[in-house]
Amino acid sequence: MTNSYTVIRNGMNFKDEAGNWVESRPVVKSYPAGIICTGTTYRVILNQNLNTAGAVDLQTSDKKRMVSHPLGLGFYDPESGKSVLLAQLKDCQAEIVSSNKVIYADAFEGSGIEAAIVYTTTSGRFHQDVIFTKQLPVTPADFGMSSRTRLEVFTEIVQSPAAEKEGSCPEAGAEPGDARQIG
Repeated sequence: MTNSYTVIRNGMNFKDEAGNWVESRPVVKSYPAGIICTGTTYRVILNQNLNTAGAVDLQTSDKKRMVSHPLGLGFYDPESGKSVLLAQLKDCQAEIVSSNKVIYADAFEGSGIEAAIVYTTTSGRFHQDVIFTKQLPVTPADFGMSSRTRLEVFTEIVQSPAAEKEGSCPEAGAEPGDARQIG
């Protein structure tokens, strides 16, 4: 008998339009109106210019849409609650750099920040990364912020599925672990 194994991974396969299970193979294609990412459990349309309202349009496997666009980069200090906008998104054009990556080079203006935004589509996820091409020229201390300050990407979500209530709430006098469904 030989050894065998089973691979289990989120998004390895999906049902096509005909209802057949097919292996996920991310595909990124450019069209005059934008870039389309398909071949997975989800679909994404990216505008050629990222500095456009609703530039990122994601459709989930259950046909729900989340439409968004990045706004900028900033510091947030959880100790003081203070935040500061460092750089805003500027007009930047999409470039397909591999079979599953799209880059928007030189995407920000302000505070001397030089960075790109990269979108990557894989069989199990779609993600946005900010890639700095040089060290940040400012620090949280420059704004009187604590050492716990973090750098954040500000993104506006202009359309998303309605939230669904799900959870449990203990009744008065209930023992820990006892719960009842709400919603």
